Order: sequence, then structure tokens, then C-alpha cells
Amino acid sequence: MFRHGKNSHASATPACDGTRVFVATINSGALVVTAIDFDGTRLWQKPVGKFTSTWGYGSSPCLAGPFVVVNGEQSKASFVAALDRITGEIAWREPRPDGQNGSYGTPVAAEVAGKMQLLLAGPEVIMSHDPMTGKVIWSCRTSATQFANTIAFSNDMVFYERRVGHSRNCVYQGGRCRRRVRHPCEVADAPGNRIRVVADLPRRSVVRRPQ
Repeated sequence: MFRHGKNSHASATPACDGTRVFVATINSGALVVTAIDFDGTRLWQKPVGKFTSTWGYGSSPCLAGPFVVVNGEQSKASFVAALDRITGEIAWREPRPDGQNGSYGTPVAAEVAGKMQLLLAGPEVIMSHDPMTGKVIWSCRTSATQFANTIAFSNDMVFYERRVGHSRNCVYQGGRCRRRVRHPCEVADAPGNRIRVVADLPRRSVVRRPQ
């Protein structure tokens, strides 16, 4: 399998729930999640799906409720999947957009606008999933074709950073997806703490909501 010369197939940072350590690696052309205890004993190991990428794998596992979630974005047949932390069984597996190199970002479980969400940036789209089912809550188109970072969030806003121009963008505010935001904008996420955000979403950014 292809990979960057400075990358390995085990580049992801492990996740830990206080009892188990979860590791995501690429083995035999598949994304594999392994759980071990603090003595190094393997508790379970589960292939989640086929995986092919020009530069290898870099996304870390994410803990969300009773699940460990992994990002399987790639050039084709992309997905995001959740596994039961105790048994390793796949609880849900949701398709994701395909891209030239997929996304190297790590999913993040966050409470935004009073709702638990699983946030992940991918090729030309920012998406929010229900952590329990994987179903899309909202999505917003972007002009970025490749991501290698994790989404940031505050009480009611979601931010991402594009590779081109390193611009920071706000795509979600107050419980709804915004078509565009001012450039720049001021964000007050705590009393006396204002954050200046450079936001330059394309004028024709499209918001899509599942019915």
C-alpha cells in the first residue's frame, strides 16, 4: 500500500477510555482497530473496511459515548464507523465523500448548540453526524479538497482551517448551518473573551439538510 516516505501505517495517536487503549492502523489494505488493556493484552481486533490512500493513514480514533469512532476517508468507498468499545462489534458505518486523498483529520465528539455531534471535515464538505447512529445531522459545502486537521468548536460555533491560504472558517452557529459569515467576524464564546476569526467561505456555499 502507498504511503508517504515520512509516514508509517501506524501514525495515528491511540485513544484511551481509562480501561482500554484503542489503536487504528492499516494492515493488508484494510483499516483495522485494535483494543488492548494496560498489560498489553489484546482484547479484540476488528477490520472496519478496505482502505487505500496515496500518503497512508493519519487519523486518530475518537471516543464518543459507548463507541470508538474511526475515519475511513480515502479516494473511493469512504466511510466513518463506530465500534463498541467493549466487544469491538461495528455499531454503525456511514458513507463519506470520496476525494483524491480523502481526509487525514480526526473526528471530534462535541456538544454544540446543546446537541451532541460528531464533527469531521472531508473533501469539499463539513459534516455533522449523530454519534449514536452515524446519520448526518447537517452538512456544509466548502471549496477545500483536502483536510489534515481536526475541527474546533465553541458553545455554538464550529470552525475549520483550510489548507489553501490557511484561512479559518465558521460554518455552524447557534444550532443552524450558516451559508456564509462576515469577513472577519467576532466571536464571543465566554464573558470577556472575544476571539477574532478570519472567515471567508465562498459566496455560494451550499447548506444541505437531510429530510
